[in-house]
Amino acid sequence: MEAQKTQYMIAVEHQKVVEKQAETERRRLQIEAETAASVASIRKQQEIMEQEAAKNVSRIKDEMHIAREKAYADAEHYKLQQEAIANSKLLTKEYLELKRVQAISNLSKIYFGNSIPAMFSPLDLSNTNNKK
Repeated sequence: MEAQKTQYMIAVEHQKVVEKQAETERRRLQIEAETAASVASIRKQQEIMEQEAAKNVSRIKDEMHIAREKAYADAEHYKLQQEAIANSKLLTKEYLELKRVQAISNLSKIYFGNSIPAMFSPLDLSNTNNKK
């Protein structure tokens, strides 16, 4: 009876050891699964953050390009406005008369006839402005 009792105790202890080993294995597998899930979650978050950073960089580059193009367009517009103002101040009656006289003086051919005095008389620009 004592031998049976000892064998029973050994069997019970062996069963407890096997159960403990199985529980330890389950815990190890559970910890590995949780670790793998945690690593996957962290990698996914890192990937999302990298994509957001790339998106922000792209947005900033786009904004810089738009600002650069707008500044260039504004500068070109201002330049054209200033040229228009300068041209309107430059194209006076006196300036046009000067250019006409200079053009006549640069002629290499000389014409004779009745219309020559009219060619050298001052141009009446007020009539040409009214015709337009």
